[in-house]
Amino acid sequence: MKTEIDPKECSRSEAFRLWMTAPVPMVTLVKTMNVSRLLKVSGRSSYLDGCMIIGTSAMIQTELDYIINQYTDKFSNPMVMWGKYRKGFFKTTLPVSFQFHHVQMDGGDAARFLERLQKEIEGLRIPKR
Repeated sequence: MKTEIDPKECSRSEAFRLWMTAPVPMVTLVKTMNVSRLLKVSGRSSYLDGCMIIGTSAMIQTELDYIINQYTDKFSNPMVMWGKYRKGFFKTTLPVSFQFHHVQMDGGDAARFLERLQKEIEGLRIPKR
């Protein structure tokens, strides 16, 4: 069931007041993820290249260090973006950009999201062959 939340009465009401009038209220964090396990679990190296879900964007043709997502004046949902992964000798890495409107969350919440994403990847079970 959907519940309407009055921004003036929620726990982030002060943030809402401060950041809704900010000229650039978007915050972007970038973290290099170890995706070695994800590639092993998928069984194919193109797994990350084929991922495209609402709220994410992959620009897999280019090896990027980070992406600063486009800001619009509309209130938008958090966005996760990445480019081409990098194969190293011992691990494969992928810089991930996570942009969010500061009204929605603080930087600490966003950082915890990225840490949890890394832990989820590390916890994937590799299928026996």
